[in-house]
Amino acid sequence: MEGSSPLLGPVGNYFGAPGAPHAEVLPVGDYTFSATRIVRHSEIEGRREVRLPKSACYFLMLYLADASHSDINPDGTLESERIYRAGTLCLVDLENGAAIHLHTALDAIAIAISKGLLLEVSRMPNAPAASSLRSKRAIDDPTMESLGLSLRAQVESGKAAESKSFKHLAIAICAHLLQTYGQWASGRPSDFGTLSAVQIDRAQEFIVSRLREKISGQEVATSLGLSEIEFEEGLINAVGYDLIELINRTRLENAKRLLEARHLSIRSVAEDCGFDSERSFVQAFSRCTGMPPDAWRRSLRH
Repeated sequence: MEGSSPLLGPVGNYFGAPGAPHAEVLPVGDYTFSATRIVRHSEIEGRREVRLPKSACYFLMLYLADASHSDINPDGTLESERIYRAGTLCLVDLENGAAIHLHTALDAIAIAISKGLLLEVSRMPNAPAASSLRSKRAIDDPTMESLGLSLRAQVESGKAAESKSFKHLAIAICAHLLQTYGQWASGRPSDFGTLSAVQIDRAQEFIVSRLREKISGQEVATSLGLSEIEFEEGLINAVGYDLIELINRTRLENAKRLLEARHLSIRSVAEDCGFDSERSFVQAFSRCTGMPPDAWRRSLRH
């Protein structure tokens, strides 16, 4: 890693909002932390693609209002549309850059954190000794939501770069991310073990009982008598994917069962399984099975 210059600069430039409130700081030593308030109204015309360049940093979006967008693959194809509720976050590594296609308006705090800064924070007394962060999408994180709202006030004041509290806030955010989403150099999986098959079945039963509702990791963990981090890490260690993927798979398996009842419409199945729209259900189902739900239903007759 080289230098201490901003790795992305004003992030608003990439979102078609060059005048967006922006602040950056060197909270510990040589590496940067930056935050930008991004607002893009749905009625504003222009490119809906947002492309972030390769950088030695992590990029975090904290959504202040509901939004949706699709990841753009390296070959230019779109992933399924994903809904990001207000208060959720998306965390990605920009080692290879990132690109999204916006489907809605966007109101968010965009945070860029140098990987060098995370190493600096991890070496501070009593800090989590994580070596890197795991990518996360559409994750409920009340702590980050609270920190993000404080950050928003700092950035919008126009005086954040001069404020000691902005530095402290940046360090607190880094420490929280390392603690919650960090990958330990010593091998964190051994610290938490894995969920048993019985625990995973119970988690799926809880999800099925709440398919029409917004489900948080804390709620699922509590139903199993575990902390949220024990559940999240135990799930990943057991099956190799996180809660969002478990919910998606559970919804799709339940959808298959409902599709066998031929009197139910595709829209009804989508609603009963907790999808935000018939379109998002069809996309997710097609990606999973290789065919849309109506074709899958017809295939049951043969």
